[in-house]
Amino acid sequence: MIKTKQIQSLMNIGRWPINVTLWGLCLFPLPKKVPGPFERSDLLYHAISYLIVFLCFAMKPEKMDSKKLVKIAFLLILQGVLIEIIQPYVNRFFEWYDILANSFGVVLGYLIFLLLKKVSEKKPA
Repeated sequence: MIKTKQIQSLMNIGRWPINVTLWGLCLFPLPKKVPGPFERSDLLYHAISYLIVFLCFAMKPEKMDSKKLVKIAFLLILQGVLIEIIQPYVNRFFEWYDILANSFGVVLGYLIFLLLKKVSEKKPA
């Protein structure tokens, strides 16, 4: 079974490469329609990507207080907005729905992190 420390180590190693990859994927020109199992699947991809990036930054070995978590969330949402602003200059499209999906992923990541933290802090009976 994977322990919390092992997950934190993986997240610590992967946070910056994953975030740089996210920038690359978001700024690389794509076909007009992103393939997926349903209409607007790209929004699901946005949310999942930002959820993963949030968790990578939030799951540091040192203690995370609520101020740091809010700062991470704010910076990732700002990152999503900046990427959307840059996209028209690289043959992509600015979309408000992408910003909403990115933000939803960050908020969901925040809630999942709080849940994981609460579960890990519970003492066995």
